[in-house]
Amino acid sequence: MPNQRSRGGQQSAQQSVQEAEAPNEGPTLTTDQEDYPPYSYVYFTGTGFQPGESVNMIVVELDPVQQSFEPWDVVADENGNFQTSWYIFSEDLRGATMQATATGQSSQLTASATFTDGGVRIKPQDISSSSTFAWTTNVGAVNQTIYVQAESATTTHGYKLEAFDATGASKYLGPCRTGSTTISGDSYTPTTLSSDNSHQWTWTVHEWTGSDCSTGPQSEDNDNTQAFSVAGVTTYSDSSLTTLKTVFAPGDTVYLVVNGFIPGNNDAEVTWIQPDNTTACSNTVGGDRPNSDASAMAL
Repeated sequence: MPNQRSRGGQQSAQQSVQEAEAPNEGPTLTTDQEDYPPYSYVYFTGTGFQPGESVNMIVVELDPVQQSFEPWDVVADENGNFQTSWYIFSEDLRGATMQATATGQSSQLTASATFTDGGVRIKPQDISSSSTFAWTTNVGAVNQTIYVQAESATTTHGYKLEAFDATGASKYLGPCRTGSTTISGDSYTPTTLSSDNSHQWTWTVHEWTGSDCSTGPQSEDNDNTQAFSVAGVTTYSDSSLTTLKTVFAPGDTVYLVVNGFIPGNNDAEVTWIQPDNTTACSNTVGGDRPNSDASAMAL
């Protein structure tokens, strides 16, 4: 296969199929995973072509630059299926949208798969109050440890994870990590609240081409940063929220305000936990759950 370039990508559900005999019976082209770091292979699987025919493969860049790359041919097996790959050897296409198209040279059947390159990234599910990432944490509490990981890393590159508070000040910079496609092992315990959308806590992953994090710093885009909220609870003894109180007797009514919640969030789930870790009451469904305003306050 010729030395071609692309970039890691995110597989799209979009597939273009022409000249099918019937719905869902035409050829298909799929990729093997969602994300591809630079200097790895994108593996394609084609089905539904004419048995034994030569299938032409080509990859084009759709955005931000329109260009095509050197095509290659693969032969379909006796069932009209094939597998082939495309090597991602350059960083130049980071952020591009790509499309691969397979065309049967005898049947003229075609199928396409669209993918984008994101490179290393932090997804919403990569931030958690669970060290095993058993759940996604988009809002944590003051003094609660928040764990982070980054996906689709290049094993020969170096990476550092950094936490910024709601003012944009750096609060934690992790050690240089390398040798894995998933960068993990970092966490931080926030001690201050977040507020509106412009003042959230964030985790950012930094990348260098050098494994020691000293050479070849890479440009960063939105995929490199993930925001999360840090909330705190204030309790009151009255509905007008004028009398602060932290110790209540059985039968007392507790009024609370959550600051630093997710800005503009509707229908937050509320659960009251007793000292023995059992649930006293909860409100997890329905439209009567509390909302937060643009400043991240929930009543």
